[in-house]
Amino acid sequence: MPHVLGALIPRRLSDFDYSLPKARVAQFAPEERTSARLMVIDRSTAAVQHKQFSDLADYFNAGDVLVLNDTKVMPARLFARRKTGGRVELLLLKELAADRGEWEVLVRPSGRVRVGEHIHVGTDHELAAELLSESDYGTGIRRVRFHSKSSVKEMLAQFGRIPLPPYIDREDTTADRELYQTVFAKHLGAVASPTAGLHFSKGLLEQLTLKGVEVLCVTLHVGYGTFQPVTAEDLSRHRMYQEQFEVSSLTAERVNRAKREGRPITACGTTVVRTLESAVGANPCAVWSSAGWALVRTVLRGWRGVRPRTVGQTRGSVPTYRINPIRGTTNLFIYPPYTFKVPDRLITNFHLPKSTLLMLTSAFAGHELLMRAYREAIQEKYRFYSYGDAMLIL
Repeated sequence: MPHVLGALIPRRLSDFDYSLPKARVAQFAPEERTSARLMVIDRSTAAVQHKQFSDLADYFNAGDVLVLNDTKVMPARLFARRKTGGRVELLLLKELAADRGEWEVLVRPSGRVRVGEHIHVGTDHELAAELLSESDYGTGIRRVRFHSKSSVKEMLAQFGRIPLPPYIDREDTTADRELYQTVFAKHLGAVASPTAGLHFSKGLLEQLTLKGVEVLCVTLHVGYGTFQPVTAEDLSRHRMYQEQFEVSSLTAERVNRAKREGRPITACGTTVVRTLESAVGANPCAVWSSAGWALVRTVLRGWRGVRPRTVGQTRGSVPTYRINPIRGTTNLFIYPPYTFKVPDRLITNFHLPKSTLLMLTSAFAGHELLMRAYREAIQEKYRFYSYGDAMLIL
């Protein structure tokens, strides 16, 4: 790994590997959302504390900002039958043309279903799926046109199942329809949950609001790419799938005001981080303070005496960035080294080895500190991945 500022910067895929006992992968949600454990990591001291998620409000003050992702998971998994009787699984990824009922769909097994073939969902063939394209580079992702008297989303509500992640080794249940959604889910469109938000109950959100915390929402429809492994050893060669996102005028205005006033922004989940950072990149506007230029001069002298920190973490010490209201798509891939422009703190789950989520978290926390925290979490028997425990990075 190369060095900068006396620290190791991970550059290779192998730098993000670790061994996790299978027993540590959470297969079910906790009985109470806030009963999950919470590892608190302080970047300034490298201290690690072990708390419960119900303690989260202790780490917020009046005026702090918490940003959530209010996407809602679609029951996007369908099982269809060919005329031969063979079963085909469909995972609806993205709506392409609502007026024509066309979607981007992961078809399994893809090779058996030919272009132009119709497959059917429901005992009375209530929903027909027509395959319009071959598999995209062998991924199994194809363009599909649905035919039904009702809308596709109405058919999903009737026949669809929750698409649990592949590391949850069981079939989905009725309970997952509620437990794999956040309590603040609003805009239907995701095929995976923004899992850091699963730990919030309505009571905890009310507690934060009564304390004076400003709770805001953005939307990023989590796509199938969140499950795709990184295969390129050189991280710069990895390409993320495009995901739809939106930042409202209200959220942009309030985040910008908080940044101007030096109030910390806490991002709930890696999807919120990518959304906020994408909103800066869409139309960047950086206002440099005198201290910011002093930082640049110090960097140009050879990095001596500079301690890495998140942009905007301390008012007046670094550039202040504005985010912009925007609706679009993003494939922003964040990995070390990266200068964060908006979030000052991060709530996140424990992520898979070699995943883009782990890479983003590493860029935020610092790689050595994060991997030490992961080793401690395994030793302390934390639960990992979507239904697992959480961490708060200060």
